[in-house]
Amino acid sequence: MKIQDWPLNERPREKLLNLGVHTLSDAELLAILFNTGTKGHSAVELARKAINEFGSVQALLFASKQQLI
Repeated sequence: MKIQDWPLNERPREKLLNLGVHTLSDAELLAILFNTGTKGHSAVELARKAINEFGSVQALLFASKQQLI
């Protein structure tokens, strides 16, 4: 499901603006940076997958270009 189809109060960007950064999960924050998903996968789903694959947001941020491809 596209994030655009989510209720407004559950969308990451709107949660950030209305409730503050402390209310978002790591995946929601990363999804905001991703800005978009892919066909069939929301940005939040892609962010969760990336965090799971790398083990943490910190590991993802320090990954090499080769690891990200």
